[in-house]
Amino acid sequence: MRRLQFFACGIELIKNSKNQPSIKENPNNKKQILYRFAGITKDNELFYIQIREDKGGKKKYLMSIYPDQ
Repeated sequence: MRRLQFFACGIELIKNSKNQPSIKENPNNKKQILYRFAGITKDNELFYIQIREDKGGKKKYLMSIYPDQ
């Protein structure tokens, strides 16, 4: 339930971020790329968003939005 409170912040961060996410190949599946964005809520809570992209089809999927600790 706690992660749901970050959903609206996460969507806004994806849409409006001017910073590049960290990008790395998925160690469990070499056909995927992982993107990780970091953001801060109005209450100064740090959270992360992870997005997965398939290399072949170029489709992107929201994997998770989670707080830092």
